[in-house]
Amino acid sequence: MVGDMADHPRDARGRQLPDCTWPAAKAAPKEFDVLRRFCNTCNHESGADRFETIDGTRSWLIEWSLIDGSLPLVESDRRQLVEAREHLRGHALAHHDDGAGSTFALALDPFFTDAEITLEVIDGQLTARPAGHDAAGLLIGHLAVAIMAAQRSQRWRRLKSCPSCGWVFYDHSKNRSGRWCSMSACGGRAKVAAFRERQQRPTP
Repeated sequence: MVGDMADHPRDARGRQLPDCTWPAAKAAPKEFDVLRRFCNTCNHESGADRFETIDGTRSWLIEWSLIDGSLPLVESDRRQLVEAREHLRGHALAHHDDGAGSTFALALDPFFTDAEITLEVIDGQLTARPAGHDAAGLLIGHLAVAIMAAQRSQRWRRLKSCPSCGWVFYDHSKNRSGRWCSMSACGGRAKVAAFRERQQRPTP
Protein backbone atom coordinates (compact mmCIF):
# COMPACT_ATOMS: atom_id res chain seq x y z
CA MET A 1 0.00 0.00 0.00
CA VAL A 2 0.91 3.65 -0.12
CA GLY A 3 3.94 4.59 1.95
CA ASP A 4 3.83 7.29 4.61
CA MET A 5 4.24 10.88 3.43
CA ALA A 6 4.63 13.72 5.92
CA ASP A 7 2.34 16.03 3.95
CA HIS A 8 -0.32 13.43 3.17
CA PRO A 9 -3.79 14.21 4.65
CA ARG A 10 -4.73 12.33 7.81
CA ASP A 11 -7.97 11.70 9.65
CA ALA A 12 -8.89 12.87 13.16
CA ARG A 13 -7.03 9.89 14.66
CA GLY A 14 -3.84 10.61 12.74
CA ARG A 15 -4.25 7.78 10.23
CA GLN A 16 -3.03 8.50 6.71
CA LEU A 17 -6.03 8.88 4.44
CA PRO A 18 -5.86 6.72 1.31
CA ASP A 19 -4.65 8.17 -1.98
CA CYS A 20 -7.32 6.68 -4.25
CA THR A 21 -5.20 7.26 -7.39
CA TRP A 22 -2.29 5.04 -6.24
CA PRO A 23 -0.54 3.46 -8.06
CA ALA A 24 -0.78 5.53 -11.23
CA ALA A 25 0.47 2.59 -13.30
CA LYS A 26 -2.62 0.57 -12.26
CA ALA A 27 -5.20 3.19 -13.24
CA ALA A 28 -8.19 2.03 -15.29
CA PRO A 29 -9.16 3.66 -18.60
CA LYS A 30 -10.46 7.18 -18.01
CA GLU A 31 -14.10 6.38 -18.73
CA PHE A 32 -14.35 4.03 -15.76
CA ASP A 33 -11.43 4.79 -13.44
CA VAL A 34 -14.00 6.37 -11.11
CA LEU A 35 -14.79 2.80 -9.99
CA ARG A 36 -11.22 2.19 -8.84
CA ARG A 37 -10.99 5.57 -7.10
CA PHE A 38 -14.35 5.05 -5.37
CA CYS A 39 -13.35 1.61 -4.06
CA ASN A 40 -10.03 2.99 -2.82
CA THR A 41 -11.53 5.62 -0.54
CA CYS A 42 -10.82 3.22 2.34
CA ASN A 43 -7.51 1.73 3.45
CA HIS A 44 -8.57 -1.60 4.97
CA GLU A 45 -5.15 -2.15 6.51
CA SER A 46 -5.15 1.03 8.60
CA GLY A 47 -8.90 1.63 8.79
CA ALA A 48 -8.57 5.18 7.46
CA ASP A 49 -11.69 5.96 5.43
CA ARG A 50 -12.54 9.08 3.45
CA PHE A 51 -16.22 8.14 3.80
CA GLU A 52 -16.11 7.80 7.60
CA THR A 53 -18.11 11.03 8.02
CA ILE A 54 -20.63 12.96 5.95
CA ASP A 55 -18.22 15.89 5.63
CA GLY A 56 -15.40 13.61 4.45
CA THR A 57 -17.68 11.92 1.93
CA ARG A 58 -18.97 15.22 0.58
CA SER A 59 -15.42 16.64 0.32
CA TRP A 60 -14.24 13.65 -1.72
CA LEU A 61 -17.24 13.80 -4.06
CA ILE A 62 -16.70 17.51 -4.67
CA GLU A 63 -12.93 17.06 -5.08
CA TRP A 64 -13.53 14.63 -7.95
CA SER A 65 -16.29 16.77 -9.50
CA LEU A 66 -18.88 14.03 -8.98
CA ILE A 67 -21.35 16.38 -7.27
CA ASP A 68 -21.69 20.07 -6.53
CA GLY A 69 -21.89 21.36 -3.00
CA SER A 70 -25.62 22.13 -3.17
CA LEU A 71 -26.78 18.50 -3.33
CA PRO A 72 -28.03 16.97 -0.04
CA LEU A 73 -26.15 14.13 1.65
CA VAL A 74 -27.45 12.50 4.85
CA GLU A 75 -26.12 9.72 7.06
CA SER A 76 -28.24 7.02 5.43
CA ASP A 77 -26.79 8.04 2.04
CA ARG A 78 -23.25 7.80 3.41
CA ARG A 79 -23.92 4.30 4.73
CA GLN A 80 -25.42 3.28 1.38
CA LEU A 81 -22.31 4.47 -0.46
CA VAL A 82 -20.02 2.61 1.93
CA GLU A 83 -22.07 -0.57 1.44
CA ALA A 84 -22.00 -0.16 -2.35
CA ARG A 85 -18.25 0.39 -2.20
CA GLU A 86 -17.62 -2.83 -0.30
CA HIS A 87 -19.82 -4.83 -2.67
CA LEU A 88 -17.88 -3.41 -5.63
CA ARG A 89 -14.62 -4.31 -3.91
CA GLY A 90 -15.90 -7.87 -3.44
CA HIS A 91 -16.89 -8.01 -7.09
CA ALA A 92 -13.39 -6.88 -8.09
CA LEU A 93 -11.90 -9.62 -5.89
CA ALA A 94 -14.12 -12.19 -7.63
CA HIS A 95 -12.60 -11.14 -10.95
CA HIS A 96 -9.51 -13.19 -10.06
CA ASP A 97 -11.71 -16.25 -10.66
CA ASP A 98 -13.38 -16.56 -14.07
CA GLY A 99 -16.04 -18.81 -12.58
CA ALA A 100 -17.09 -16.36 -9.85
CA GLY A 101 -18.98 -13.11 -9.90
CA SER A 102 -22.68 -13.95 -10.20
CA THR A 103 -23.23 -13.78 -6.43
CA PHE A 104 -21.64 -10.35 -6.27
CA ALA A 105 -23.61 -9.23 -9.31
CA LEU A 106 -26.83 -10.04 -7.45
CA ALA A 107 -25.55 -8.16 -4.40
CA LEU A 108 -24.96 -5.05 -6.53
CA ASP A 109 -28.41 -5.13 -8.10
CA PRO A 110 -30.25 -3.18 -5.34
CA PHE A 111 -27.84 -0.26 -5.64
CA PHE A 112 -28.36 0.21 -9.37
CA THR A 113 -32.03 -0.69 -9.83
CA ASP A 114 -33.08 2.91 -9.22
CA ALA A 115 -30.04 4.59 -10.76
CA GLU A 116 -31.07 7.67 -12.72
CA ILE A 117 -29.42 8.01 -16.12
CA THR A 118 -30.15 10.31 -19.02
CA LEU A 119 -29.15 9.83 -22.65
CA GLU A 120 -27.55 12.55 -24.77
CA VAL A 121 -26.19 12.67 -28.30
CA ILE A 122 -22.60 13.96 -28.20
CA ASP A 123 -20.57 14.17 -31.41
CA GLY A 124 -23.06 11.88 -33.07
CA GLN A 125 -22.78 9.22 -30.32
CA LEU A 126 -25.54 8.23 -27.91
CA THR A 127 -24.04 8.79 -24.46
CA ALA A 128 -25.31 7.91 -20.98
CA ARG A 129 -25.05 10.53 -18.23
CA PRO A 130 -25.87 10.27 -14.50
CA ALA A 131 -28.93 12.26 -13.46
CA GLY A 132 -29.46 11.77 -9.69
CA HIS A 133 -31.12 14.48 -7.61
CA ASP A 134 -29.05 13.97 -4.46
CA ALA A 135 -25.36 13.31 -3.79
CA ALA A 136 -25.70 9.54 -3.31
CA GLY A 137 -28.01 9.09 -6.29
CA LEU A 138 -25.73 11.09 -8.57
CA LEU A 139 -22.68 9.06 -7.54
CA ILE A 140 -24.56 5.78 -8.07
CA GLY A 141 -25.40 7.09 -11.55
CA HIS A 142 -21.72 7.83 -12.23
CA LEU A 143 -20.81 4.30 -11.11
CA ALA A 144 -23.54 2.71 -13.24
CA VAL A 145 -22.37 4.58 -16.36
CA ALA A 146 -18.77 3.57 -15.62
CA ILE A 147 -19.67 -0.11 -15.18
CA MET A 148 -21.56 -0.07 -18.48
CA ALA A 149 -18.51 1.46 -20.19
CA ALA A 150 -16.21 -1.20 -18.70
CA GLN A 151 -18.52 -4.04 -19.71
CA ARG A 152 -19.14 -2.64 -23.18
CA SER A 153 -15.39 -2.53 -23.84
CA GLN A 154 -14.89 -6.07 -22.46
CA ARG A 155 -12.57 -4.76 -19.73
CA TRP A 156 -14.81 -5.04 -16.68
CA ARG A 157 -13.07 -8.17 -15.36
CA ARG A 158 -9.71 -6.40 -15.46
CA LEU A 159 -10.79 -4.36 -12.45
CA LYS A 160 -9.47 -6.43 -9.54
CA SER A 161 -9.01 -6.23 -5.80
CA CYS A 162 -5.67 -7.16 -4.21
CA PRO A 163 -6.19 -10.41 -2.23
CA SER A 164 -3.73 -9.16 0.40
CA CYS A 165 -4.87 -5.62 1.24
CA GLY A 166 -8.10 -5.19 -0.73
CA TRP A 167 -6.82 -2.27 -2.82
CA VAL A 168 -8.55 -2.13 -6.21
CA PHE A 169 -6.44 -1.87 -9.36
CA TYR A 170 -6.72 -2.30 -13.12
CA ASP A 171 -4.95 -5.35 -14.53
CA HIS A 172 -3.01 -4.24 -17.61
CA SER A 173 -1.35 -7.64 -18.19
CA LYS A 174 -1.83 -9.21 -21.61
CA ASN A 175 -3.32 -12.44 -20.26
CA ARG A 176 -5.19 -10.78 -17.35
CA SER A 177 -3.01 -12.54 -14.79
CA GLY A 178 -2.29 -9.55 -12.52
CA ARG A 179 -2.86 -10.34 -8.86
CA TRP A 180 -1.35 -7.67 -6.61
CA CYS A 181 -1.91 -3.94 -6.15
CA SER A 182 1.87 -3.55 -6.46
CA MET A 183 4.75 -5.99 -6.73
CA SER A 184 6.82 -3.71 -4.48
CA ALA A 185 4.11 -3.81 -1.81
CA CYS A 186 1.78 -6.81 -1.45
CA GLY A 187 3.42 -8.83 -4.24
CA GLY A 188 6.80 -8.54 -2.54
CA ARG A 189 5.35 -9.50 0.84
CA ALA A 190 3.66 -12.55 -0.70
CA LYS A 191 6.94 -13.66 -2.31
CA VAL A 192 8.80 -13.31 0.99
CA ALA A 193 6.09 -15.25 2.83
CA ALA A 194 6.15 -18.02 0.21
CA PHE A 195 9.95 -18.22 0.40
CA ARG A 196 9.89 -18.51 4.20
CA GLU A 197 7.23 -21.20 4.00
CA ARG A 198 9.38 -23.21 1.57
CA GLN A 199 12.41 -22.80 3.86
CA GLN A 200 10.46 -24.17 6.81
CA ARG A 201 9.28 -27.30 5.00
CA PRO A 202 11.08 -30.46 6.04
CA THR A 203 13.53 -31.82 3.49
CA PRO A 204 12.21 -35.10 1.97
